[in-house]
Amino acid sequence: MYSVVDMKITNIEFGERLKKCREFLEITQKQLAKECNTKQVSISNLENGRGGFSTIIKVLEFYSQHIYINMLFEKVFIPIAVDSNKEVIKNILGNFIKEYLNQIYNETKENQKKELNILKEKIEIINSLL
Repeated sequence: MYSVVDMKITNIEFGERLKKCREFLEITQKQLAKECNTKQVSISNLENGRGGFSTIIKVLEFYSQHIYINMLFEKVFIPIAVDSNKEVIKNILGNFIKEYLNQIYNETKENQKKELNILKEKIEIINSLL
């Protein structure tokens, strides 16, 4: 497992992950605030990377009843319900892996294009000097 330090996760990224958890559970900020005995604005702030420690603890305590919160701190975040059976988890992870590999492939193609363009520019500069 990666720590938040290892991942260099920002407050904004952590807030986005918390928002994904809330959306995964299909609840509003107002509903979450009620469950956590806090204000909706506190949830909004938290999801925008500005939450206080006590709000984070309350939200994580609530989420831990419904999803595997340790996934929040993994390098790759996938919300998985606590009551999911192994087959459901396999499907979720299988779909994620396919999507992740496609993303890596597309990023690699894009990086290769950029590197080729840089190489072409350097060749043009060399040719102009010859």
